[in-house]
Amino acid sequence: MKNFSKGFVIILSLTYFNACSKTSGSTATDGTEASSNVSESAMSEAGQHATSSEGAASPSLMFHDELAEDVKSMDYVDPTDTVHPASACSFSTARSTCSANADTITWNNCSVGLASLTGGWTETWSAGFCANGAMPGALINGTSVTRTSTSQVLTLASGATLTTDTNAHTTYNGTALPATGITVSMASGTRTVNVNGIHKVMIGPIGRTWFNHSITGNLNVTGSRATGNRVINGTSTLYHNLALYQAAHTFNSATWGSSTCCYPTSGSISSVLTGSRTGNTSLTFSATCGQATFVDTDSSSSSVTLTHCN
Repeated sequence: MKNFSKGFVIILSLTYFNACSKTSGSTATDGTEASSNVSESAMSEAGQHATSSEGAASPSLMFHDELAEDVKSMDYVDPTDTVHPASACSFSTARSTCSANADTITWNNCSVGLASLTGGWTETWSAGFCANGAMPGALINGTSVTRTSTSQVLTLASGATLTTDTNAHTTYNGTALPATGITVSMASGTRTVNVNGIHKVMIGPIGRTWFNHSITGNLNVTGSRATGNRVINGTSTLYHNLALYQAAHTFNSATWGSSTCCYPTSGSISSVLTGSRTGNTSLTFSATCGQATFVDTDSSSSSVTLTHCN
């Protein structure tokens, strides 16, 4: 039986490395990315939550692939930051067995190439589901798991850090987010992902904050990428706490319809931007793997090549 949460913790820490392109010397680059990238980042975040619920990928390899892509997109990071396939970050050593329906993931400064990971997460399972001394298994209908973290820190060789947590905090516009984390439940074959609040802060090697993001959402997921029938519906919101705007996304049957393609091949994401950036956008996926049509806030349409593979 595949482990339901395999890869969940690592991918959460990496979602928004490639959401913002960095420029040397900038003090607050959050919000300078193209509108299409805002929509694609939402696709990536949702895809990662879905993949984690499938138990379909090795966390070590997933971590390597995500970090390699992220580092390439960060032109302000020391070029000595490199990623190699060998990984010491593995659930086999980081994850505890269950005790009172809970287990922990503790990274203990494990490494992927020149990056290191510290801190961890706690998983709390449905009563009676995870037996004492056992490893958690795949969720079945009627069960759920809630994941929380006080701090997980990914550190690159340059000194740049990405801190991810589910601590209670307030967004730029005064929205109070609780410390209740992410709950994934299974009912009638549908995984419901309730993101009550994730906080991600990336700080560059000389102490400048590159982005400060808060994330909430409610997603319904059926099928899996491996079987070419994953469908995501629901909503998510990304708060750009430095750029002072939010992007509210609606997933309209975003479908990963090919087991050989890591991008959606049909469906769309519609987004509403409010705050310092305003307007409506849409990202409509194509049957051609990795291609989509983006409609910007000025109603202009363009073909885009997707880069956030999940």
